[in-house]
Amino acid sequence: MKNIATDLAVESKEFISKKSDIDGVLSEEFSDNGFNITKIDILTENAARMLSKDIGRYITIDLKNVLNIPDIKTITEVIKRQLETLFPHKSFKNILVVGLGNRDMTPDSLGPLTTDFTLVTRHLKDALPDYFKNEILNTVSAIIPGVLGKTGIESQESIKSAVENINPDLVIVIDALASRGIKRLTNTIQMSNTGLCPGGGVGNKRREISKNTLGTEVLSIGVPTVCDLATLCYDILSIINDENIHSHHEKIENALIKDNNFLISINEIDEVIIKLSKILGYSINRFLHKGLSFEEMESFLS
Repeated sequence: MKNIATDLAVESKEFISKKSDIDGVLSEEFSDNGFNITKIDILTENAARMLSKDIGRYITIDLKNVLNIPDIKTITEVIKRQLETLFPHKSFKNILVVGLGNRDMTPDSLGPLTTDFTLVTRHLKDALPDYFKNEILNTVSAIIPGVLGKTGIESQESIKSAVENINPDLVIVIDALASRGIKRLTNTIQMSNTGLCPGGGVGNKRREISKNTLGTEVLSIGVPTVCDLATLCYDILSIINDENIHSHHEKIENALIKDNNFLISINEIDEVIIKLSKILGYSINRFLHKGLSFEEMESFLS
């Protein structure tokens, strides 16, 4: 997987499985309300090394074109059902939601904007005791750590400090991801129970955010909003079935990665990011506050 920049487990599997079968990986494809879903379970250390991903479950949902989704209630329920499969035998009451990224850079603003649509309730326990007593609401906090270049603090350090004070039983991390091609750019949601390394898909890997580093369960959610130019060129060669794809890819790497590489996004990124953030925020709310209907959730956030 060297120099094939992607945060998506499904793309890692596609790239490797063209050459050989993968032992230690279970894959399932199915549909829910017209949305195609791929579930990948990485079971062994060897499979994890081959795919450059941690052991765990990765679920991707194909949105096809997020701007063409007329009613977000349906996709919100689809995402909620898949989130519930990541920790099927666990119940979470105290949750920390983390919006990773830079609000001032649109392709990287998915995490911070998603927290704007997240129903934060920790401060409401005294005002609405019956909602918590009757398990209509759970205790939810949210932070936006910012980026190292602005704060001088690693995201993992900020999250760990919050975890030590709040003591959540689940941390949900939302981040913009990198894809290896144009097909899934802004149109694929990935969720996993393995945590993540911010910036890993674009070669700017930061400290790992996982159960190993935080001491509590971590659920990561992301959408690819960028791909690097060298990897995009490789993807285009794949699409046209170029026979010399591998030798071309080496030339592309030498020309772009060695000196200057570029990150590519889409023209409609501003509109897309807002809609994706709302979809993810509402899905998280439905997952965390099961006693609330979709309409009640909307009224809380209005």
